[in-house]
Amino acid sequence: MMSGDPDEDVAINDTLESIDAAIDVKVDGYIKVDRCLKADEDALTAEITRLTARKKSVANNRKSLRQALLTMMTQTNKKRIKTPLATVSLTAGRESLQLKPDFNINKLPGKYVNHPEPTPNKRELLQAVQNGEKFEGVEAVRTPGLSIR
Repeated sequence: MMSGDPDEDVAINDTLESIDAAIDVKVDGYIKVDRCLKADEDALTAEITRLTARKKSVANNRKSLRQALLTMMTQTNKKRIKTPLATVSLTAGRESLQLKPDFNINKLPGKYVNHPEPTPNKRELLQAVQNGEKFEGVEAVRTPGLSIR
């Protein structure tokens, strides 16, 4: 874009060069911010991994603690323990399905088998057992639970 006036042409070229220089500075700034954000993202990912492992550890400790309390209360035949902090009670628990070692999925009627991978439909099978139907290697059991209030 030449106007014919040499001074004007120089001014236009200087302006275009300064715009290019300003863009280069802006790109450098964007790159620096992007690198900072990437570092933040990596740090957050590491923290999520650490906290997830910690959460799993705490959950396992809690499960072990509750199981030990349940075992102690069962062995001492205590159904309820009241303390100033809480009341702990044994509960009957919900009935669940237990598959014995001699269980054979091929002996189940088709409506109690999930597909494509043949696995027992435990919800339907439990309902049938509760209604009095009998299946080899299958029984309904009620495991005790623990209530802390």
